[in-house]
Amino acid sequence: MSPFYYYPPCEIRATPAFVNQFIVPSMQYPSESLEEVRRKYEISLINEKMINTQLREKIENFQKYQPKIMVVKEVAMEDAREMILDYLKSNRNVYTSKIASDLSLSIETVLEIISSLNKAGRIEIE
Repeated sequence: MSPFYYYPPCEIRATPAFVNQFIVPSMQYPSESLEEVRRKYEISLINEKMINTQLREKIENFQKYQPKIMVVKEVAMEDAREMILDYLKSNRNVYTSKIASDLSLSIETVLEIISSLNKAGRIEIE
C-alpha cells in the first residue's frame, strides 16, 4: 500500500516580503530605471494631449469650412455673359468662384465666359 499523507486544511498567510520576492522582479524593467519609465509615460501623456488638441482643431476647422451647396441657374450663354459683364462693372478684382456664387452660375460657365471675354479684350485677368 502506498503511503497516503493527509494535510488538514489550514490558513496560509504570506508575508509581504515573501510575495515581493516573486512579484516585484517580474514588474521591474531590467534596462530602465523607474525615472526613465515615468519620463516616457509623461511624454506619452503630453503627446496624447497634443494629438487630441490637433485633432480637435482640425474638426473645428472642418466644421467652419464645410462645403456649401449651391443652386445653379440654367441660363443661356449670352445671358450669362451679360450677367457677368454687369457684375464686373460694379465688382472689380473678384475671384471666379465669387462670381459663380453671387450669380448662381456654374463655375465652368463662368470660367468659359471669363476666358472668352479675356481673349476678346473686354476684360483683363491679373
